[in-house]
Amino acid sequence: MRAFIVGVTIVVVAVPEGLPLAVTVSLAYSVGAMSKDNNLVRHLEACEIMGGATNICSDKTGTLTRNQMTVVGGILLGQNFEDVKTDFALKNDNLSISGEKLSGDLRELVLGGVLLNLDNAEIIVDDKGQEVCKGSATECALLYFSQYILGSNKYTEYIKEYQRVMKWPFSSARKRMSSVIKEKDGYRLYTKGASEMVLNLCKYELKSDGEKSKLTKEDRKKFQDVINHLAEHEMRVLGIAFKDFSKAQDWESSTDGADFETDLTLIGLVGIMDPLRDGVTEAVRKCNRAGITVRMVTGDFKLTAKAISKKCGILTDEGIVMEGPEFRTKSDDEIKDVLRSDAPQKLQVLARSSPEDKQRLVTLLMEINEVVAVTGDGTNDAPALRTAHVGLAMNAGTDVAKRAADIVIIDNNFASIVNSVKWGRCVFDNIRKFLQFQLAVNVCALGIAFIGAVTKAGTPLTAVQLLWVNLIMDTMAALALGTEKPIDELLHRKPYGKTGKLITPIMWRFIIGHAIYQFGWLCAILYSVDFQTNMHLWLPNTQSSWVPGEESILEYPTQHYTMIFNVFVLMQAFNEINARSVTTDWNVFKGMHKNWIFLVVILVTLVVQVLVVIFGDRAFMTTNLSGPNWGISFAIAAGELLWGLIIRLVPVPLEEWEKITPESGVIAH
Repeated sequence: MRAFIVGVTIVVVAVPEGLPLAVTVSLAYSVGAMSKDNNLVRHLEACEIMGGATNICSDKTGTLTRNQMTVVGGILLGQNFEDVKTDFALKNDNLSISGEKLSGDLRELVLGGVLLNLDNAEIIVDDKGQEVCKGSATECALLYFSQYILGSNKYTEYIKEYQRVMKWPFSSARKRMSSVIKEKDGYRLYTKGASEMVLNLCKYELKSDGEKSKLTKEDRKKFQDVINHLAEHEMRVLGIAFKDFSKAQDWESSTDGADFETDLTLIGLVGIMDPLRDGVTEAVRKCNRAGITVRMVTGDFKLTAKAISKKCGILTDEGIVMEGPEFRTKSDDEIKDVLRSDAPQKLQVLARSSPEDKQRLVTLLMEINEVVAVTGDGTNDAPALRTAHVGLAMNAGTDVAKRAADIVIIDNNFASIVNSVKWGRCVFDNIRKFLQFQLAVNVCALGIAFIGAVTKAGTPLTAVQLLWVNLIMDTMAALALGTEKPIDELLHRKPYGKTGKLITPIMWRFIIGHAIYQFGWLCAILYSVDFQTNMHLWLPNTQSSWVPGEESILEYPTQHYTMIFNVFVLMQAFNEINARSVTTDWNVFKGMHKNWIFLVVILVTLVVQVLVVIFGDRAFMTTNLSGPNWGISFAIAAGELLWGLIIRLVPVPLEEWEKITPESGVIAH
């Protein structure tokens, strides 16, 4: 029965059943902490997967930019204008959009194109008494622009004067929206949307004198130059146009309004600026150093996307910008050729894209073994969010997008996505820390049990003692090592991706090295015996409990075997500190003072061990040790720290993702 109990106990100690606990503890702790970094984790496993992300496909508006859009400049009624509140200007005559140059009819046309074709934007007063705009950022910019033209905030009174009889809402496929308004002598259709699309639908332009003129090839080139100029200054450019109908049409016969959006008259083009969020450029730089490819996926004009992606560091010299229509014409293999990390020309920006383009991009990246995270905020983004390894929904997005996502970014900021990467890598490292610690304990415990049986020294560690050791290395170690917090250095390595090993050579060095240290000392304590006097050779006043050639069965606690148990447990406590590093970092104490859970676990382990030794008696088969033996126990255990430095001198090959990358992003060998 004794042999059976010991055998079962050894099996319990040998099997790393604490690993699932460590994973759960680390994930649960990280998920709670990540909410403070503006990451609301909906699916637990997404936290760790983010650590291995190799690609992040990010929206532009509201994620990389502030989603605080302002009309800055453009061309209305054939004349350029600038908003005097900004430092942007076109190099031509300015049109005073709030002055008397806008006559009554022209003013009504401009206001109609802006105000009477809104979807759902409105300015409200919040609980703090401040004016805020509710609705899409683009429409809010137009709403504030209309106030600038009106010279007041009475836009609602203006809208109430007109009756909207039909509306075809904006869609990612059409890139525009249209509304039909009842006029005194007929009907007027207003269209607004992507500048180049609206321009293509126009046959005429409206001049500042109120006359319509047919658009010539030169006129179209002029407007295209304005679009390019505004886009190169990081602006989203909208076209505004209209068409008059003398009588009512069968409006409902067209599902998207395309049948009526022909031969339009161009009112003008407006450039809307959405500045980059603070910290985005630095966050992209961190991703680059961390070996993560950031790709911008936006519905904006190509030049706008190009300008903003360059400013925030996404678009590099070897990067290319592709538009949705071109993307859709290329085969999967052609797209994969520009997605691979070793491609001479890499697709870094996808402009004028649709949600279907985003989903296809994610799918193709996954097919070339990339770990992909994708952002989204619209209902149409849900398929891409579900397809990706990690879907990141913006808090400002729709409920459908949030439900499809794994993580919700509370502040809608790209910099918070980088924090989720850091937490993911921290979880992965914490699991590895626990694993190397536990396996070192397992190897040593099995080794001493085996050699004890072979030499008839009995079981130096009893069943109850081994269960206490199991508690230390499972529950308490999971708490201590699973709650380590992330550090910036985690982003100085490349992602482990799909192929990263859980146990690497640097961990095997730790496991084998510390198992040798512990096993060596335990054997030294067990077998250093003077057979003539039956006294221990170097433990003062300690009688041996082992007689060579005789089966050693403990009937009562002894100082000799208590020392084996005590040294073994204390070595684990000090080795837990060594286990805090799974990299080439020599300083195992770095940041330890910030993890109060780790400090409490170590303290509790030491205090309980002292109590077990002193008061354990027959329950734990321990007896109180003498002062010198306590000193020797702590000295041997503390030697683990010095031994940890020594084994770090043993060279081992590093995995590619374990190497530190310098600022340039090139691996340092």
